[in-house]
Amino acid sequence: MTTRTRLMSALFAITLIAGACSDDSGDDTSPTTTTTAAPATTAPESVTTSTTTPPPTTAPAPVTRVSAGCGAVVANGAESLTLDTTDGLTRDYRLHTPAGYDADAATPVVLNFHGLTSNIDAQVSLSRLEPLADTETFIVVTPQGTENATGVPFWNSSSLVSDTVVNDVQFVHELLDAVEASHCVDLDRVFSTGMSNGGFLSGQLACSMPERIAAIASVTGITWNRDCATDRDVPVLHFHGTADGVVNFEDIPERVAGWAADNGCVDTPATEAVSDEVERQVWSCPEGADVEFYIVDGGGHTWPGTPLPEPLATILGYTTTDIDATAIAWEWFKSHPMSNT
Repeated sequence: MTTRTRLMSALFAITLIAGACSDDSGDDTSPTTTTTAAPATTAPESVTTSTTTPPPTTAPAPVTRVSAGCGAVVANGAESLTLDTTDGLTRDYRLHTPAGYDADAATPVVLNFHGLTSNIDAQVSLSRLEPLADTETFIVVTPQGTENATGVPFWNSSSLVSDTVVNDVQFVHELLDAVEASHCVDLDRVFSTGMSNGGFLSGQLACSMPERIAAIASVTGITWNRDCATDRDVPVLHFHGTADGVVNFEDIPERVAGWAADNGCVDTPATEAVSDEVERQVWSCPEGADVEFYIVDGGGHTWPGTPLPEPLATILGYTTTDIDATAIAWEWFKSHPMSNT
């Protein structure tokens, strides 16, 4: 059985399983800016007989950039939506508004992209982001890719666009416009994650729209665009198994190291044994340009922390439970808002 056939068969099976487990319950807008002025300070009165130390001043509070959707009342939970894009397509996506969402509070957004041949329901089940979102209060947006020439759902994770190749970067721009118009979004805390082909797209977004994507965390798939020249270095976190039979591990260390080099990090990362089967590589980077890499010894084409049932485990390989990619990715996102980069 070829690698392509294994991948299509395996992720089709994931889709069937996820379908049984899932429960599905814009115009371009300019963000508004809220600023907080520093409190006024009064200079001390001059004294000739002694030296007086001026009182400390208070630094200005950080500015929170919020979207135009603040104040709009929306229902909690997940809903299936469509978006008519400027290229004439109608795109599907799932929008999860967390429990405890406050329409007047700036809320982070996590974009959640499925892998090749997969779909929304499968990625929702695999990533387990929505339950975490209810606890941590962030919005999850899980879109559906278009079909390629052979009818397989995919993401165009390259900069190549033509009459027959959809522009997924533009779609993400328009998708964010829609979400920011309907919800109160913290514009400095918009993040991207994805599995395999969805991880490739996350890397492309970091290269193509760093002004909107604060940080990325990819699983089993990462691109490194040697021609990516941006005004802002995006923090990159990646997870990959050494026995991945779909996206071969051989080229992955070079790609992660490429991101580190582009972000101005030192050449050689520090390594840490997280467990007997998981190694963490951490580069020393300029502030706000961090790069980290989790390597799973013997890990397959899987999402750490989400074990697969048979026969999927045999087809896609071993899943470690020593780490939880979902929880680690969210901690990564929390510590890498755009205002700190």
